[in-house]
Amino acid sequence: ERATARAAQDLNTHVSIRWKEFTFSTSLATSWGGWKAIDYSKIQQDIGNNKYTENMYRFMTDMYDKDYNPNGRYPNALHRSYYAKQSDFWQESSFTMMVRNVTLGYQLPRELANKIGFQGLRFTLSGNNIGYIFDPIRRKYGTSQSNSLSMDYPVLRTWALGINITFK
Repeated sequence: ERATARAAQDLNTHVSIRWKEFTFSTSLATSWGGWKAIDYSKIQQDIGNNKYTENMYRFMTDMYDKDYNPNGRYPNALHRSYYAKQSDFWQESSFTMMVRNVTLGYQLPRELANKIGFQGLRFTLSGNNIGYIFDPIRRKYGTSQSNSLSMDYPVLRTWALGINITFK
């Protein structure tokens, strides 16, 4: 019987800073206090369905094989006798810290905005899903915690530029 993951605690933090005409804000998502047991059978299923050719994990190049890689670090997903034994080998901390979004802004001084015919002019640069500050699974296996080693592609990082014009 496989162990189930222990629940983690979550904390989301929002920080905003204003200095003169500049603004900066960010949201950090943090999770701690639990652990995840990687479901290696899911990896084996993906390999069996030939998904490994689409989006391979970095660690798959270091799998044990008695002929080709006898010093491999990870159990071979093609052989159930290697990966199906219960152990804490695939147990990892669920502590993560991720930058969910960042927004940088600049408000043109009112005098300058008035000179070019506007009451106000503001520029922004926003990014979502910026990346992990700390993620033990990503560091060890080269994939994110969010998809728990499924061979799906990661959540997209997006960037947006904005202009807010206030007319007179």
